[in-house]
Amino acid sequence: MVLEQYLVGSTLEVKFSSQDETKIKTAKGFFWSFIENFLSQIVTFIVGIVLSRLLSPDLFGMVGMIVIFIAISEIFVNSGFHQSLIRKQNANQEDFSTIFFTNLGIAFVFLIALLGISPSIAQFYGLPILGEILPVFGIVVFIDALALVQKTDLTRKLDFKLLAKISLVSNLVGGSIGIIAAYQGLGVWSLVMKSIFQKLTSTILLWLQNKWRPLLIFNWVLLKEHFRFGNKLLISGIIDTIFANLYYLVIGKYFSMTEVGYYSRADQFQKMPSSNFSSVVSRVSFPVLAALTGNDIELRLTFRKLLQGTMIVSISMMSMLAAFSDTLIEVLIGKAWLPCVIYLKLLCVIGMFYPLHHLNLLIPQVVNRPEIFLRLEIIKKIILVMVVGLGVQWGVVWMLQATIVFNVVAYFLHAWSTARLINYSIVSQTKTLIGPLILGCGVYISVALLRMICDLDTPFLFLLIQVLVSVIAFYCGVRLFFREYYNIFLSLLMKQV
Repeated sequence: MVLEQYLVGSTLEVKFSSQDETKIKTAKGFFWSFIENFLSQIVTFIVGIVLSRLLSPDLFGMVGMIVIFIAISEIFVNSGFHQSLIRKQNANQEDFSTIFFTNLGIAFVFLIALLGISPSIAQFYGLPILGEILPVFGIVVFIDALALVQKTDLTRKLDFKLLAKISLVSNLVGGSIGIIAAYQGLGVWSLVMKSIFQKLTSTILLWLQNKWRPLLIFNWVLLKEHFRFGNKLLISGIIDTIFANLYYLVIGKYFSMTEVGYYSRADQFQKMPSSNFSSVVSRVSFPVLAALTGNDIELRLTFRKLLQGTMIVSISMMSMLAAFSDTLIEVLIGKAWLPCVIYLKLLCVIGMFYPLHHLNLLIPQVVNRPEIFLRLEIIKKIILVMVVGLGVQWGVVWMLQATIVFNVVAYFLHAWSTARLINYSIVSQTKTLIGPLILGCGVYISVALLRMICDLDTPFLFLLIQVLVSVIAFYCGVRLFFREYYNIFLSLLMKQV
């Protein structure tokens, strides 16, 4: 506080008012973005259970084989334009309209491309039906292109409450249609219909609820400007998508199918909280930080607050999951899956790093240095290949332990980049993480001590007690040692109730 008073002098009162407004907007963004992800995951989880009972695993496998082609197409449609529009503070109607028509054009090209390559993909996998599924499934690429600028506009406004409502409704509609189609015996097409109607409902609601409309204008100069920023993110996105899918291929290549199954199930449990929370962090933090471009002191202070607040939640959340992972697995999917617990515990440690990486990777985008973003991604992937290549020789556990080492190295790479760009040193950033780490250890130890004191014969009841104890430990820790974040969240909750 003294430092801030010294820096801003007579503008102290205005400065604090601005900071308070930013905190409330950011907290609201986190709250509603988290609600969106949480409710969407609940709906997706329930729909998945119902569809799993109606459809055979091979039908899910068919869709899984072609998802990578849809994902890569959507990355090209975005091309980093979403981030570029958010970053550009003076983006106007001409910017938005230019990107809108560009998205549609790229989506149309890839829709035709998917139609053209579908016979070859069907031949490669030896499944003729894929040649029919892929072109129809590809419609989601074009539908998503219609919604991209609308989502961007709402994200710039930090209107995550509306995005949360739209996401919930679209997931309910898509899931319901998928279940009805499965009941009618439509097989794999029910999964395709679920995705299409989910995207279609979301797009329709975005156009009905948001007032932005495109004008018949197109500016090549603006397109080049946005592409200069976005092309590095495009390349990075392609690399990420390929590596995300190759990770499973490596495990499938070198280990038994049983171990692949254990890893897959553990990965799903870990990613539900960690990936969703990371997504929330990125979506909310980027427009908040982008609005502070040019104000280095404010940007650095806000980044530090976001970093500490995010890691308080991330580390404690993953510590909770790791602490009662064995009871959770036994209760939800049975004792037969208990061998995956060790994988889940290690993946929880890896999951702690996700929001940390995402936040640091926002800085090159915010300060308009996307080439640094791309360089970091390429360097990390080279290191990851070497680390996984060494770890894979001794088994999945060793490979995951090696991946933890990789994430530590990746953190220092990111922190070094952040230090260069906004003068926030590696030492300062690491000190910011000490408190959240201690809190996370406290949460984990509280559950471990509970297990030593009592171990009930009823797993479900014991799980409820473990969850309750871990939540109480987290609550007490935040209230005692992170009072500022506790007060912000409490005031936000009071306003929402």
